[in-house]
Amino acid sequence: MPAQVSLPIFPLPDLTFFPHTMLPLHIFEARYRAMITDCLSRDRRLAVVGLLPGYEASYEGKPAVHAICGVGRIVQWERLASGRFNLLLRGEGRVRIERELPTDTLYRMVAPTGPRWPRWALGSRRAASRSSRPWGGRTRTSWP
Repeated sequence: MPAQVSLPIFPLPDLTFFPHTMLPLHIFEARYRAMITDCLSRDRRLAVVGLLPGYEASYEGKPAVHAICGVGRIVQWERLASGRFNLLLRGEGRVRIERELPTDTLYRMVAPTGPRWPRWALGSRRAASRSSRPWGGRTRTSWP
């Protein structure tokens, strides 16, 4: 069983982040600029999660989010002179949020779990290397 994994979350309205997709992002809020700086110093992973309806009333705090989120790795980034970031996130899997973790950061952290746990979190070196390639390491020879 792998050690407890924690992920920072980037909540966005009206967005679903899927595995094997690329998501360009422009990061401008101070709390998320801090999150990206921390991600870049660690494993470059973060979760993108949808906000539940009615989030507007508590957006500056901790608005409610969906239970399932997409996990991605930052594959390209540019820090702008203003401190903002342009980045490209590659989808690696989906996870269920087990619980939100207490933190002293400006951004939120969660403990992910569930059947949608990506292979990179299972601890197998072979599985982790395969999960970084499209289609889990299999070659796609035909399209539906």
